[in-house]
Amino acid sequence: MPDLWSDLLACLDPHPVSSGDTRGEGLAAATCPDKDVKSQHAVFSREGRADEPIRYQATRHHEGRSFATITITARQSGGAVATSSICMHTSEDGPEHQTVDEVPPVLGPDHQVALDLIPWETRATVDLNATTTGPPEFEVWMRTPAVDPALAPALAAYGTDLTLIGTALRPMDGVSQRGNGTLVASHAQEALLRFAS
Repeated sequence: MPDLWSDLLACLDPHPVSSGDTRGEGLAAATCPDKDVKSQHAVFSREGRADEPIRYQATRHHEGRSFATITITARQSGGAVATSSICMHTSEDGPEHQTVDEVPPVLGPDHQVALDLIPWETRATVDLNATTTGPPEFEVWMRTPAVDPALAPALAAYGTDLTLIGTALRPMDGVSQRGNGTLVASHAQEALLRFAS
C-alpha cells in the first residue's frame, strides 16, 4: 500500500486512457496549455467510490486569444461524481490593485501541527481539532517535499481545501472539524484544479 504522499502524487498525475475511449480525452492542461486558471466553480453531484478510478473529461466551450472556458467532468461507473466550470486567462502584465499583508515570520518547530490527510510539514498557532472558539481565521505554514513546481497550485489547493471547514467552524462553541458529524465533499477539487492548470 502506498504512503499518503506517494498516493497523493499519483492522484495528481493524470494520464489519458486508450485512444478508443473518448471519456479520457482532452485533459484541461492539454486543452489550453497557454492559459492559467482564473476562476473555478465545482459541484459534487454524488459520492464517489474510493475503490474505483475516476475518469476526467475536459470540454472546451470557448478559447480566444485571452480567455478560455472549459468544463471538467469526473465520472465513475455510476455516472458523473463532480463537474467543474473553469475560466482560464493568459498571463498579462498590468497594474496591480490587490494589497496583501506582509508575511509574518515563519513559526518555529514548536508550532508543528498534524493536519489529517496532509502528508507534509505544517505549522500553525491554532489547532483546528480543538473545540475552543475563535475567529474564522487560520494561518498555516506548509513545506512539501521537493516536487515539480508545476504541482504547486494543485498542492496549495489540496492543502487549503482541507482546512476550510475547520476554519469556518471556529466561532462555534464545542465544535471542531473532527467528530461533529459535519460531512464535507470537497477533496476532489484539487484534482479538478490540477487537470485545469
